[in-house]
Amino acid sequence: FDCYHAIGHVSMFVAEYDIEEAIGYCKLLHDKRAAYTCATGVFMEEMLVKGKIDEGSFYPCDTHPEFPAACFRYTFANWERQPFNYRLAATQCLALHDPNQQRGCLHAVGFASFRIIYNRPELLPAVCSFGTKIDKLMCIEGAAGKLNTHYPAKQKEACEFLTDAKLKDACKHAQNLGANKDPKLYYNVQSDQSLFSWILSLMKK
Repeated sequence: FDCYHAIGHVSMFVAEYDIEEAIGYCKLLHDKRAAYTCATGVFMEEMLVKGKIDEGSFYPCDTHPEFPAACFRYTFANWERQPFNYRLAATQCLALHDPNQQRGCLHAVGFASFRIIYNRPELLPAVCSFGTKIDKLMCIEGAAGKLNTHYPAKQKEACEFLTDAKLKDACKHAQNLGANKDPKLYYNVQSDQSLFSWILSLMKK
């Protein structure tokens, strides 16, 4: 799936940094996981060109909602103030009105916190303690997936601090890009009623 991520970067070049056009190229990929991974390349390229942004800014995710997790993961990386304040970020995520945006935003909280969790794996439950069980899942996949890329041993160590069996299992299987992403969570399908049925069934377990 690294190849699909690279296609996203190239799409931005071809589209002359028009995000909508570049995302349109990603959507030509019939596999939604591939389209999501391509979108991560689009938004990463945008952030590389845009540079640092004010803490609290959600540009460009507030205007391009189709792949929220793909967008937000690079937004937080460009916040001016470091180290990353995951509590502030999570609070702002939960203030978003669209549940898809909230989930994508909290995924990014985990993704942006990977250095914190690398140094202190026991903090994973705290970093991903915000919102619903689905929100926590998205955050955990963001953090654990990032660790999986370079530090799989740290990923395994951090996952052991989770007490919920289903979240722990998701943590152990998390990958950084799209290979094992659930399209219902990573592709904004707000009009698809099956998404809400699936979420409700998970939350009841």
